[in-house]
Amino acid sequence: MTARFETRSTFEVPAARLFALVTDPDYQVRRLRLAGKDEVEARRDEGPDGGLTVTIEIWEPAVFGGGKSHRTMVMRYPPNSMRADWRQTIHGQEQRVRSWGHTEVRALAPTRCSLITSGTLELDIPVVGRAIERQVKAALIRQAEREATWTRRELEI
Repeated sequence: MTARFETRSTFEVPAARLFALVTDPDYQVRRLRLAGKDEVEARRDEGPDGGLTVTIEIWEPAVFGGGKSHRTMVMRYPPNSMRADWRQTIHGQEQRVRSWGHTEVRALAPTRCSLITSGTLELDIPVVGRAIERQVKAALIRQAEREATWTRRELEI
């Protein structure tokens, strides 16, 4: 079962300023803590070719079976680009859950830009997979709206 999603938020700042913020590991940790994730690590690595990789690790209570779930989000920006390919891995569930897509900071005017995230979520969970996909997609859209409001405040600092 496959679900596709897209979120768009507009910001009244230059694209380079928003890009610097969304590729800042400290911002990513703060953003995820806002979403209720307490155990988060993020890092930014610059490649020899000038490309950029932002990696985010999240540990949270497992939905099924107790214990903790660990997931990793990797965003890869080619050199001189504000568009990343991303992939999220839920460790131990790689065969059942897959998520990937693109995130882009797009300049709309000298002091206006948008953040666009599009992706695909695949769940190989019989019977309840489609219902879970709908719930996850709705939650992603709600969370994107909260994050946009919070990011606007971050940009004002």
